[in-house]
Amino acid sequence: MDYEKAFLYVEEQFAKHPEHEKKYGYRSRLEHTKRVFMWAKRLLKTEEADEEIVLTSVIFHDVGYTVSPQDHPRQGARICREYLEKEGCGQNFIDKVCRNIIYHRNKEIIYEPQTSIEQILLIEADCLDESGVLSMVRDGLEEGLKGACSYQKVYERMCERKIYSDHYQYHCVTATGLKIIKEKQRLYKELMKSLQYDLYDNEI
Repeated sequence: MDYEKAFLYVEEQFAKHPEHEKKYGYRSRLEHTKRVFMWAKRLLKTEEADEEIVLTSVIFHDVGYTVSPQDHPRQGARICREYLEKEGCGQNFIDKVCRNIIYHRNKEIIYEPQTSIEQILLIEADCLDESGVLSMVRDGLEEGLKGACSYQKVYERMCERKIYSDHYQYHCVTATGLKIIKEKQRLYKELMKSLQYDLYDNEI
């Protein structure tokens, strides 16, 4: 699979339909896809799976937003199927990739024993983006869009995140995914502690 060519195709689809990013202009779906691709490659370093199925699924997993945000998994699978068929890919490969895309929004299926490792890694990579420190940046940006905001309101919003809980796993089941999310959680808590010290009259 020519990943660069596939990315260019997906980029063209997003460029043709810029309206899909009107709500949150700073949350580029293309940039999100690139980061999910990065996370998938990190997971694949230590998790055994069909790399081509995983990475191709990642590239097309959100392109369906260009048609329908609500139905983006099925629309994305349709767009992906059309592209892969034109590229001459095998039907079995196409079916597996499209199935991954269709079900990637159903995060709970990673806990089901019949779920393929390729599906699990797509979901984990998708979840690992915009978590941890990046979620803190997102919270600041979203509060800023409200106009009347403050450091305290951003901090309070961050305190509400589930990652702040000791029991939070962020839909990761592989050994690699769990290791990454636990480190993100540790760092998140350290930064929250430091932010609390910066804002309030108490000791670290």
